[in-house]
Amino acid sequence: MKNIKKIAIVATAGLSALMLGACGHRGGNTNNPKKDKLSVALITGGFGVSDNSFGQMSWQGIKKYANECGLKKGLGGYNYF
Repeated sequence: MKNIKKIAIVATAGLSALMLGACGHRGGNTNNPKKDKLSVALITGGFGVSDNSFGQMSWQGIKKYANECGLKKGLGGYNYF
């Protein structure tokens, strides 16, 4: 019974280390969306972006972000589907 507990503890520690390691980021990301080439898409349900609810609020937020970052509506910019 003690061996099973030890194995469970070691396995849990190993899995935790793997999961935390997967969250790491190595790269030169400057977190500057105005310099990075971005595109944004909103996938809507059957009501589109004029549903007076979540879809509309999300679309308004995307348009505001796109305006601040200089994105244009369409391919390579922002759009909804």
